[in-house]
Amino acid sequence: MVGTVALVSPEERFVLIDVTSLIAASPGTDVITIADSRETSQMKISRERRNPFVIADLISGAPKVGERVFAVPAAASTLPHP
Repeated sequence: MVGTVALVSPEERFVLIDVTSLIAASPGTDVITIADSRETSQMKISRERRNPFVIADLISGAPKVGERVFAVPAAASTLPHP
């Protein structure tokens, strides 16, 4: 687990994540949010950070405050890369 969603800005398409593992939250890491055993969004960790928070660019879905954030193993990621 990377952390939990602390704030969502759907207009600006970013999410603030309260991280539990800075190693898993390195820039460029693909992450997903999970609620009720279901994936609710896909994001990519940006370079912006201020411990204990990182920002992720929202790629798809609708994350909610409090949802758990998990890193997607690089080999399993299907998220688009710019």
